[in-house]
Amino acid sequence: MVGDLGSWQRLRFAGSNGAKLIAREPLYRGPNWAEATEGSPSVWARERYEWSGNQVVGTTQESNVFRAGGTWTLTVKPRGGAGSHIRVNFDRRWMGKGWLFSPAVALFGRQMFTRNLQKTLSVLERTGA
Repeated sequence: MVGDLGSWQRLRFAGSNGAKLIAREPLYRGPNWAEATEGSPSVWARERYEWSGNQVVGTTQESNVFRAGGTWTLTVKPRGGAGSHIRVNFDRRWMGKGWLFSPAVALFGRQMFTRNLQKTLSVLERTGA
């Protein structure tokens, strides 16, 4: 997946549950990075995605709920026998109405992000990405 923009686009949409999304072709892109705006009409962000080796980093460029410069990092490491271990670290900085989401993310974020990542990985597995 890393470095393949087509797979990156499938990854972006795989976690969607049918909600209306803002998702545009990348504004800019290079061999190991892309910038795009995505989200919903009420919560959106323009992110710069950079990938190398076993890691993808998303950095907020502009958003209506996150401060610029906040990041999330997804790292994949092979397990001994089969499968992989996936670790996601969030360093998001709320602003404006984003603070309304803070309590829910603090209480339920881990379960929500785990579920969404599992859905995304299932879609990727089915599509052979």
